[in-house]
Parts: sequence; structure tokens; C-alpha cells
Amino acid sequence: HSRTVLPGYFETMGIPILQRRDHTADDAGSDHPVIVLSRSLVDSVFPGQDPLSRRVSVYNAVKDTLSCEVIGVVEDIRMTAVGMEPYPQMYLPMPRSRVRA
Repeated sequence: HSRTVLPGYFETMGIPILQRRDHTADDAGSDHPVIVLSRSLVDSVFPGQDPLSRRVSVYNAVKDTLSCEVIGVVEDIRMTAVGMEPYPQMYLPMPRSRVRA
């Protein structure tokens, strides 16, 4: 599963950042795509490895495939119901063109 988020999303939602950092405003307009992954996604894609600075390919509706650098890892969260197990999640920065003042 994926979400497009604004800088500060993790702090606002109370989602702990486990490694490195959140997105910044500069990430959204960069030619260097970045991504934050959930702990369970890291455990399944990079078992026993450090995911930071690694690249993952993400299907994007605008481009066929986007190669993103992992800049952070966050704790898993329950998105749909308290009783359901968290599912692997990836977080992309919201493009500047979609942000309105």
C-alpha cells in the first residue's frame, strides 16, 4: 500500500520515525525521488539489511516506474481497524503541484 504525504505527516499522526528522516518540502520538487518505508515493508524487502539510501522501484500513475531512494523508516500503523494487523506501507512526498496554500 502507498500514501502520498506532506512533510510533517508522521509527527502529526504520531507515527514514530525509526531511521533517518521525514520528507521535506524540497523532496516534493526534486528530480531525485525519495520514499519512506514502514518497518514491516523493510523487513520483507530488505530482511536483515539497512534500507537507507537503497533504491526501490515504485509504479506511478504519472510515470510507468519511479526509482526512489529510501530516506527513512517509520513504525507500522493500523490503517483500517484496531484489530487488524498493520500492512506494509510506503510513503511518497506529495508533489508541489498538488499542494495548495
